[in-house]
Amino acid sequence: MPGSSEVNAEAFSFELQHATTPYGSSVRLTSETVTKRLGPKAFEPSNRYRLATWLNHLEDSHRIVYYICDKQRSSVWTRRCIRQTDCILVLHMADSKFSDKPTMIETALKEDQTKVTKVLVLLHSQHKDYPTVGRTAQWLNSRPWISQHFHIRCPSRVLAPRNKQALVSLYTQVFTQEKPNPFADMSRLARCLTGKAIGLVLGGGGARGAAHVGIIKIFQEAGIPVDMIGGTSIGSFMGALWAEEPRIAPFTQRAREFCSSFTSLWAKLKDLTYPTVSIFSGREFNSALKTVFKNRQIEDLWLPFFCITTDITNCKMRVHSNGELWRFVRASMSYPILLPPIGDPMDGALLVDGVFTNNVPGI
Repeated sequence: MPGSSEVNAEAFSFELQHATTPYGSSVRLTSETVTKRLGPKAFEPSNRYRLATWLNHLEDSHRIVYYICDKQRSSVWTRRCIRQTDCILVLHMADSKFSDKPTMIETALKEDQTKVTKVLVLLHSQHKDYPTVGRTAQWLNSRPWISQHFHIRCPSRVLAPRNKQALVSLYTQVFTQEKPNPFADMSRLARCLTGKAIGLVLGGGGARGAAHVGIIKIFQEAGIPVDMIGGTSIGSFMGALWAEEPRIAPFTQRAREFCSSFTSLWAKLKDLTYPTVSIFSGREFNSALKTVFKNRQIEDLWLPFFCITTDITNCKMRVHSNGELWRFVRASMSYPILLPPIGDPMDGALLVDGVFTNNVPGI
């Protein structure tokens, strides 16, 4: 579903269909496709049964059926698409002006009573370094009916304006001459939608956590993409860093710089405090994490990410998939005695290292 006229839903559907070719046959449907096949009266009430039968036949014959909605909320085809699908992708340009207010066509989803999964897909140019800090939360807060979101960097051919004939001609060549790049964001989305996603969880282990860099590098060299990532303690830091910067060279460099920042004896001495709660005050550690992640939110990361902490106020495990990135990574790494707990700004709960409740999340 195109959230606004800024998005070319047909170009996106072609690109996604190309990315899902390894996972089975698929077919794209637009209102124009339907009227060509069933005639100009296909959407009239008298043809409702005929249309439903034909659509069900296509769903039985193909692994995936892409329904491309019209841009009008009142369209009969758009309403049919909403009722027929198992998952609705709402497409928006990530830096669009519509972040704080749903568009007219989106209100059809808000008012719809069906329980299908609704996913927000925020599109970026291929060369975008990072999603805009704090913008994702605006999108999600104004759309509480969204159950998941993805940041997707699109090839320029998806965003370039083209007429229908030029688009079909272009993707005819793409389908015959190119194989999907497994490390592309569109391939990641394709795997997540088809149940083929690859998740990686990184456990705690203090200084041994530096080995996570080597593990991720081996994954890359073996051609194994990571579609979502989570971690505990030092694993939460390495996971967050990879989710923010999924390119091996800058990822390795930033991990090295962070680890090197703790070799200074003077910094350790300066952070010592009266050991009522912990040996160190945590100010230097907080500063180092803020230097790495700045004001980024977990929602702003390229890859879906979560980290584990231990809630010592309520004696339970906590899973964090939104909010301040540095804060919850710091909480996940806060080993008692060495560092003081850190509070959750939402409920005031005190959080410490997740190693006590789930050192390797996912097992």
